[in-house]
Amino acid sequence: MSIVRTAIVLLFCDLLSSCYYTKDINIRIELDHSAVYTPDSSAIYFIALSEAWKKGKNIWFIMPIEGQTKYLKRDMLLYSYRFDEKNFTCIYDFGYLPYGLGNWEIVLVPLDGAVYMTIMPLGGWDSELRRYRIAELRDKLDREFIFVLDSTVQHNYDTIQISTENRKLVNLTYLYKLVKSEPYSTFRLHLHEIDPASEWDYIHTLTSLENTAEYRRMVIEQVVSKKSKRAIRRIYKKMQKTFEKLSESEKSKMERYTKEHFEVLERLMEE
Repeated sequence: MSIVRTAIVLLFCDLLSSCYYTKDINIRIELDHSAVYTPDSSAIYFIALSEAWKKGKNIWFIMPIEGQTKYLKRDMLLYSYRFDEKNFTCIYDFGYLPYGLGNWEIVLVPLDGAVYMTIMPLGGWDSELRRYRIAELRDKLDREFIFVLDSTVQHNYDTIQISTENRKLVNLTYLYKLVKSEPYSTFRLHLHEIDPASEWDYIHTLTSLENTAEYRRMVIEQVVSKKSKRAIRRIYKKMQKTFEKLSESEKSKMERYTKEHFEVLERLMEE
């Protein structure tokens, strides 16, 4: 009987863990290793996964059970980056992707005025059919994509032979540096969609140094940057007061990220 009760309790805990989430919102842009230069090296094509999520709360009744993650956004996007314009452009939004990019085999091939792409699970579509939403994704993704970017280039792309031999792949460390300097909105991560709240709530979270560093950065980019220099100065001073009240150990944990945020606010006050 005790075994049955234990099983019921564990099941109950698992159900609870899927319903309750931490308050903090995590934000990330993941890049795939398929990123490739155009033949003339004037641009880059790459796949980005824009993610925002809350972690499930741990349940500790008998043994630690990690709660399920709640994804607020998890969209796969095809992008280009042009060096002459220093500009990121979203070519196509594939929508929700249930697994990280490491679970997929993606191929990008630059063509004259277009880009070719294929995507499939690492184990192949047939071996993955039991996984969540794979059948639905297969209907959408199991084909060859050709995105025409330059309508002035006249080609019959259906007759072009696709070769991956001479591709020049992009170093991901370099690409991450380019992406990191861009606002989150460039990659379709919008605060009001991820976490609908009032302006007061956003600013209070920032000045209280709450939530994640990425969330606070988004507040600065999408809310604070639109305010007057006088208002930004008030926000800056409130953040400073909160930081000074922290213990030394808390300060050491927060210093790296708050320094970056303070520097951004200082630039906004100078503009």
